[in-house]
Amino acid sequence: MRLAGWCLTVLVTLALPVAARADIIDRIVAKVGNQIVTQSDVARTLPLFVQMEAVDRRRLQTPDGRSSVAGEVLVTLVDNQVLAEQAKRIGMSVSEEEVQQHIGEQRTRMRLEEDAFRSALAEQGITIEDFADYVRAQLLRVRLIQSEVLPRIAVSDGEVDAMLTRLYPNGLVETWMTTSHIFVSLPPDAPAPDVAAAEARIDALEQRLKAGDSFESLAAETNVDATARTGGRVGRFDIGSLDPNYEAAAQRLKASETSGPVRSQFGIHLIRLEAMEQKPFDDLETVRDRAQMAVRGEKIEAEEKLYVAELRKKVFVEIRELGRVD
Repeated sequence: MRLAGWCLTVLVTLALPVAARADIIDRIVAKVGNQIVTQSDVARTLPLFVQMEAVDRRRLQTPDGRSSVAGEVLVTLVDNQVLAEQAKRIGMSVSEEEVQQHIGEQRTRMRLEEDAFRSALAEQGITIEDFADYVRAQLLRVRLIQSEVLPRIAVSDGEVDAMLTRLYPNGLVETWMTTSHIFVSLPPDAPAPDVAAAEARIDALEQRLKAGDSFESLAAETNVDATARTGGRVGRFDIGSLDPNYEAAAQRLKASETSGPVRSQFGIHLIRLEAMEQKPFDDLETVRDRAQMAVRGEKIEAEEKLYVAELRKKVFVEIRELGRVD
């Protein structure tokens, strides 16, 4: 789980299909010490996981994608139990008062009364009890990481310099790009037939563009995101804000030039560079702080994985085959 995932923002305004779970035949899918994780635990947690971890919701549209997300949920539940065992060993806990305080803060930020908040969760198949359990597990995870992982982290000046080079390969200049795209949606883990169909479609669109069809009309016809209403215009963004593959392809273009097909985490694009702007940074100290935070974030993510792996060695862990989660 990424460090950014610890920020428990509830995106309950986003619609998530709710599957009926009454017909699930419960079975044990993992053991951690003397605790178990069941198939219904995974099914109940999946909507929460999608919301909290900002999972690409298109992954739920195919059996393979949904199975992949369910597997991630299972690993998260196992790791949460491993962390809970460690918390018991060192006498660390999260009180019910802390959990309720956090839930109350979420409701306040969303300007929802308790009944409306419960209803919003229920619309997505999430009970307030499951939500509270998820919050408790994440608060405990954060507390453990702060106590036992963060002290391991140190960032050197050399590492910051290397990160600056990675972030700004053209020097310490601020780069802004304005782009448009023609876009065929495709989940990252789409099966091969879907990938082939998407590639064939984008190739056909590229041929129509070369034959004289307008970029804007093809974008309006094809794009499934908000850019369908803007002639494909994505807008103006600084480097680091968009998908890395998308940005890299756009940076290779000249103004008004259109790329060939480019695969990103969201699908396949034909990208047109509208404008590129560069200027030196006004505040180099802030830029360096940003690079230091990036190095620190990467180290925390890596150390957290090592930490959980170390803890798994201290307790019996068995993960079994996960059945279909509808």
